[in-house]
Parts: sequence; C-alpha cells; structure tokens
Amino acid sequence: MHALWQSLPLLLDPIALHIGPFPITWYAAMYIAGVFFSSLYFISLARRRGILADAGIATEMIVSVLWGVLVGARLGYVFFYGGSDFIVEPWRIISPYDFELGEWIGIRGMSFHGGLIGGAFGLLVFVRESKYSFFQFSDILVQAIPIALLFGRIGNFLNQEILGRATETRWGMYFPASGPGLFHPATLYEAFFEGLMLFVAMLILGRFIRTPGRLTAFFLFLYAAVRYVAESYRALPHPEDLVLGMWSIGQALSLAMVFLGVAILLWPRKRVV
Repeated sequence: MHALWQSLPLLLDPIALHIGPFPITWYAAMYIAGVFFSSLYFISLARRRGILADAGIATEMIVSVLWGVLVGARLGYVFFYGGSDFIVEPWRIISPYDFELGEWIGIRGMSFHGGLIGGAFGLLVFVRESKYSFFQFSDILVQAIPIALLFGRIGNFLNQEILGRATETRWGMYFPASGPGLFHPATLYEAFFEGLMLFVAMLILGRFIRTPGRLTAFFLFLYAAVRYVAESYRALPHPEDLVLGMWSIGQALSLAMVFLGVAILLWPRKRVV
C-alpha cells in the first residue's frame, strides 16, 4: 500500500479525455468543476443573506467575476512567472496550439494571485451598477473560493504540475518530471490546507463576523499564511527568481495580501446585524 502511494503519479495520465483533436487535461476538468461547485455554494450563501434573489442578476455577477478571474489568472502567470518567453512569443499568451510541437496543448499557466486581482476587478465592475457594496459580495465569495482551490490543486496533482522538493519522508512520491527519488506532493498539501482547511475556517468565521470586509481580510491573512508555508515545499526557484534574494514570487505576493488585509481591517465600517 505504501509503495502504491509513492508510485501513484507514475500511474496518472494528465489527459482526462479527447474531444476530437483537442486534449482535455485533468486540470482543465477540475478547474471547471471547481468553478461550478464554488458558484453553486456562493449563490446558496448569497440567497441566505438576502442577496442575489434574482437568478439573472446572480448569473451576471458570476460571469463578471469569472471573466476577471480567467483573464487575471492568465495575465498574472505571464507577468509574475512567464519571464521572457511571452515577450519573444506573445501569441502563446492566448494560443492553445504549440507551433513547435505541432499539437494542441491548451493554455497552460494560471496564477491564483492574478486571478484574485482579476476577480476583484470583475466584482468592482459589477457592483458599480448594483445597490450592494463590494464587501457584501467579497465576504461571501471568500467562503466559496476554497472549493475552487481544492479542485484546482487536485487538478495540478493529476497533471503533475507545481512539483515539490526532494524528501526522504515516507509520504514522498515519485514524479517522472522531477527525476529519481522521492518528492513532496506539494499540490496535495495545498489541496488540503488551501482547500479543505480554509473552507472550514471560512465556514466557522462566517457565522460570527458581520462587519463588511472583515471576512475578506481574514481570508487574505489565512490564505497568505498557508501559501507562504506551502511555497517552502515546492521545487526550489532559481536564485534570480527570488524577490530581494529572500522570497519566492508566491511568497512575496502572499506578503502583499497580508498588507492588503491590514488595510481592509483599518478601513472603518459599520457592523451588519
């Protein structure tokens, strides 16, 4: 059983299915599933709070936020992690076709931090035309986001992306792309803490916190803490990719989330009963 666990990645195929010549990866399938289930949960919470009773308005809000998430996640990856590759070949930002390989590979590379920025922008666009405030929606959204994170990180694992560091622990795994030896299943750690545990934390806090923006701030704090630690189990970044020679890009962006959370907490608002 232990050997099966360690060898599990060797048995996985990143491609879930083919639709004609187009391969659908597990990450894409799990991403879609995460968006679907987190959207359902968001709508359920919003209606319980007396928000978005109209199905059409709910759909409009979700579409606005989702477009922001998708565009922001992709551009965030390009800007934060893409390096010079996308400058030399800018069409790769939106092209699902690899001209060098001569095959469809999909659009690879999404950044959570970029998606968070894009989603916030999409929400701002929506609330400008509504009677609700930004934080009324964001406080509900942050309770649903961990569901999408759970599915997304499992998708990363099935695709064997975001590789971990070498380890001698018994729960290490063999990853073909990492070379010989055992490596931390970093994406499974993140699925558990960013997804499951963060969902439970938001569920509990959501029952007690009623001041607009506070739950959003606590989400930023908790995600930043989990992600900062999780980065230490991911594959070592190149020294030139470290921010100020100390932090990975993910850690630096997570620290920025902490400062944003503090700013939100310091912003005076009235408690909602």
